[in-house]
Amino acid sequence: MAQLTIDAVAHAAFAVLSGDANPIHTDPMHARRSAYGAPIAHGAHVALAALGALGARMQDGAALTALQVKFQAPVYPGDPLTSTWGDLGQRGWGCEIDAAGRRALSMTVDTIAWTGVDRDFHAPAIETPIERTDFTPRQLESIDLACDTKALMALHPGLKAFPASQLCMIVTLSRLIGMRCPGLYSIWADLKLRFEAPLVTAERLDWFISAFDARFGHVAISTTGAGASADVQAFRRPRARRQISAVDLRARVTSHAGAQEKAVVIGGSRGLGELSAKILAAHGLTVILTYARGEEDARRVRAEIVEAGGAADIQLLNVRSPSFGDSAKALIEGADLALYFASPAIFRGGERLNENLLEEFFTYYVTAFETILTLAARKNSPLRVFYPSTTAIDEHTSGLKEYILAKAAGEALCAFHSAHSKNLDIHIERLPRLETDQTLSVIRSAANQDTVEYMLSVMNRLIASKRL
Repeated sequence: MAQLTIDAVAHAAFAVLSGDANPIHTDPMHARRSAYGAPIAHGAHVALAALGALGARMQDGAALTALQVKFQAPVYPGDPLTSTWGDLGQRGWGCEIDAAGRRALSMTVDTIAWTGVDRDFHAPAIETPIERTDFTPRQLESIDLACDTKALMALHPGLKAFPASQLCMIVTLSRLIGMRCPGLYSIWADLKLRFEAPLVTAERLDWFISAFDARFGHVAISTTGAGASADVQAFRRPRARRQISAVDLRARVTSHAGAQEKAVVIGGSRGLGELSAKILAAHGLTVILTYARGEEDARRVRAEIVEAGGAADIQLLNVRSPSFGDSAKALIEGADLALYFASPAIFRGGERLNENLLEEFFTYYVTAFETILTLAARKNSPLRVFYPSTTAIDEHTSGLKEYILAKAAGEALCAFHSAHSKNLDIHIERLPRLETDQTLSVIRSAANQDTVEYMLSVMNRLIASKRL
């Protein structure tokens, strides 16, 4: 068992040495709008880090004859990684990698003894990821075998046990998937790689799409020549979901029951917070929506609301900042409604309880929310508060253990303040899984309800709850 980590420096270095600069790895704003919520490590980097741990155990050099990898869950830069290697006898070596309590990767490796000398490879030229639309099978294409292998071995010294050309092959496949096919919106699922000889002597790798299933965005890729053959399974990730425009939404709202009221939407720059801000503005409320990282998104939402004839402003508010309470005080003091949509990426749990993830969820859904409720209780005027909870509490949804515990604790906090604060009118709504950037999946859930209609109903009830 080896403890590993891919920190932010190593993560950035791999993007450069590999040429795989897909924005899901390198652009915080792009990644923020995906289901992952933040940049994720390259799957190939995680696999190579584990392979480096195996190489560090070897007395002599070795060449790969076969490599199989299943990418099972995302790894975030800085996640604590545990790689567990086992000798499978004639079946080679087996490895499982856990990242922050969830199974991230499974891998098997076959090797033969090797003590030769391989050539050096260099980083590829910078490319822009392609948003591929043509997935016609059997059209042969090629890509340069390129990777700064010296930089790679400097990151993970145990990789010096293996031929540089084989490592370059693995890294090139990462660039193929992330930059060429599927390209911009891609996710790597599975790799089967076989080497005919210890050294890859070719300069380019020939490849073709062997199958494509448009229903799921599934792409199968095969390679030929170069002394190796690979079968790759990948998926096209869904594009970031855009909420209904404020202009279109206004046409669906006929009441202006919220006129003269002011609403603060904490976490209103995307997802359900964005949608709720637009609905409230359409009802005539003046909306202040807050953001932590998404200033560009917040400005866009404000512009949409103003274009539709509404009133809105934006403010930076980071629930994890030491100054969060001071920043929130003036907002709460001037508000009639406060909606709390602040949230980290949700779908990161595993089979075992992850205490660090639980602490992060508690920071958002309990500690910071408690600050809002305490400020509201001290107001000289009433405040209606909306706390979006989750039906996952009732459904015991797998992989959401930490999320469920924190949301349930937030509900208990609401009950406590409702019992002890006369100024507070707290509304809890256990929301089902609605389509947002947090819930994007390659397989669209048939259970998803109409997000706009559902949230229109929720916000209508909240507005109608105004005390007379």
